[in-house]
Amino acid sequence: MCLSLPGRVVAVDLPAALVDVGGTRRWYNALTETGLRPGERVLVHAGFILRRLPEQEAIQIEEALAELDRISAADAPDHDPERQQP
Repeated sequence: MCLSLPGRVVAVDLPAALVDVGGTRRWYNALTETGLRPGERVLVHAGFILRRLPEQEAIQIEEALAELDRISAADAPDHDPERQQP
């Protein structure tokens, strides 16, 4: 499954912008959004900035993805919350 992810613009050097997504920084094509500035929140996918995001929307997406990750880990076949780690 492919997901668009929220990130924060770190630097802009057109035609690209450096975006931090969950602690990983990568350059994304920024031609779809003009006037980007460091600190702005954006939605990225497949090497492109899709659009700007309001801060609250970015936070909601990050929280939803964290919850999906938690649920996914709990449903993993080898997950046993009673088992002690070695």
